[in-house]
Amino acid sequence: MKLIIKIALLLAIIISIPLLIYKFDLLKINKISYSLSGASCVSQSRLEQELKLNNSSFFGIDRKKLEEKIIQKYPCVKDAVVTTTFPSSMQISLTAREPFVCVKSLPNNQKLDLRVIEASPSSSSALLNWEVPTYSTSQCLIADRTGKIFTQQDGSNLNTLFLDQGNLVIGQQLDAKLFGNLAIISEQLVNLHNNTPDNNQPLVVFKVGYSVLQVLHKPRLVFSLNKDISRQLAYLQLILQKAKIDQKGLDTVDLRFDKPVITYSTK
Repeated sequence: MKLIIKIALLLAIIISIPLLIYKFDLLKINKISYSLSGASCVSQSRLEQELKLNNSSFFGIDRKKLEEKIIQKYPCVKDAVVTTTFPSSMQISLTAREPFVCVKSLPNNQKLDLRVIEASPSSSSALLNWEVPTYSTSQCLIADRTGKIFTQQDGSNLNTLFLDQGNLVIGQQLDAKLFGNLAIISEQLVNLHNNTPDNNQPLVVFKVGYSVLQVLHKPRLVFSLNKDISRQLAYLQLILQKAKIDQKGLDTVDLRFDKPVITYSTK
């Protein structure tokens, strides 16, 4: 008889636990803390309103899916980390994307002529359009180093990239390989200018079309995006060193070919 009573009490406890949890919301999210870390496109109130996580089941939260949803929904967010603390707390930590370059569409009259690709090395270099497009940096589409366009703001302190591509919009993912190469080239340009007497790093305008990247800055440079960028930069380093020894000013350096095409500035 005593055994039956014990079993009955045990069953009653087992049955009552989920009922108590349900009735008193013991395992529902009721405390959420946020760390936004400069993610300007989103606020705590907006997250609360749009994600609607309050009173969600503690065990019903798929953290991985929630992180992916946040990154997809808010372009300025680079990383999202969701953690939960038993029985009813959640922490959402966001890391903002960092501005890398101001992105603009190349005007039709500035687009690369296909003849530049098909011509011989010397002719190809001569056909390049070195004109800097007229532009304003007051309202730039800003991309990070991965090529994600994540906001529109003043870009006067950033390098500018002109793409042979229209319909650029916030949230768009541009060619990640292009931006990887652009980051390498930009870093090398910084190193080159850090070795100059005035240590002055000017802003640079880039133009891209038909896998050709032009640097519209003295010396004006041309890279092939279909070839090893590190190898082209190594050639550039040697060319700059030799020009310094010879006391020659460089005007253009076309690094797309096995034998770079160089023109010198007139004194």
